[in-house]
Amino acid sequence: MPENKAKIGILETVGVNVLLNFAVLIALLQGVPPDLSELKSQFMLQPNELAQRYYQYAALPANTGSAQFYQLTLKAAIISNQPKLANDIALKLALPKWQTHIDNHQAKLISNLGVLLRINGHYEHAIDAYQCALSLNNGSNNFRFHTLLNLQSAMLHTKQYDEAKSILEQAKTLAENKQQHLRVKINLANYLLDNNQLHQARHLFKAQYRDLSLAGETEMAARIGLNLLNTEILLGNFRQFWRYQNSVRQTIFSIANSNHHYYYHFVIMHSLVSAIQAPSEIQYARFAYAIEHGDFLFEHGQQQSIRKYVEMVDVPWISVQFAEQTAQYERVRPKKTVPLDLLEQYCIAPNENQSRLKSDFDSIT
Repeated sequence: MPENKAKIGILETVGVNVLLNFAVLIALLQGVPPDLSELKSQFMLQPNELAQRYYQYAALPANTGSAQFYQLTLKAAIISNQPKLANDIALKLALPKWQTHIDNHQAKLISNLGVLLRINGHYEHAIDAYQCALSLNNGSNNFRFHTLLNLQSAMLHTKQYDEAKSILEQAKTLAENKQQHLRVKINLANYLLDNNQLHQARHLFKAQYRDLSLAGETEMAARIGLNLLNTEILLGNFRQFWRYQNSVRQTIFSIANSNHHYYYHFVIMHSLVSAIQAPSEIQYARFAYAIEHGDFLFEHGQQQSIRKYVEMVDVPWISVQFAEQTAQYERVRPKKTVPLDLLEQYCIAPNENQSRLKSDFDSIT
């Protein structure tokens, strides 16, 4: 995510081991679409394991049931960030024999590739993929809506603010239900935050936090609440930070599923404000300790936000500590390479003939 932004919310994994049962496997082999709703809820708790099961059942016949299973493993491979495995599954599903079993076949595969590219920081290629997916769309407004929002997010990363705003306006015209209108509002607030329009962003975050809390949307309210606290910090409005911090903390505690990454980001912001308002070696040490043990948040897109916090404190030894911490993380967890086979197969070669990509995109907007 861009700097100055608390990007919260990626699925957490817990140690749950779920085996494919015999009935589901028979359904797959017979081409009868199995009821995967329970499998989805269970498998998404451990996406890494589900994705690996592709190799155990890599030779299923082309039918609707098998297609559903492979699409689920593809989603799991993307969530758990396994680019090679995701590419293997996608290339299988790209074969013509699967086209009749997957609605909007090519467009969905390319859009999935865009997500994988975006989460690995390959934003220019992600933009190529989303634009190509839009050009391959079979007329689905729902697909177009979600792909436009993904494209808008990738463009914010590359600081294409005017283009991102235009795309968001297009998505707004396609919103058909309450959830989609909410997505547009959240993306608009994030756009304002990224574009340093902090007062406008704060206004939207406050309204969204109130509405989501009243609606009982606890986890989404927690994410927006953290964004609200982050915005107050960036504005230097610490009185408002203290006004909302207890409510946001209680919202985080109310999340039914794992909440540790939300809460730890809250802890870092809390220690930051304390260090700024009451500077002392004790407060600095507490802030340094918090960020030292918070590098797992890098996997949730928090590295740039924490770097901004370190800059705000502006204590040399903390800056050195954080620089060493991020360098170590990048050595251990380097940015992953994402195969571009699908982009080359269905779209033009990446980074070549950009004017053609722009023309294709303009033709569908």
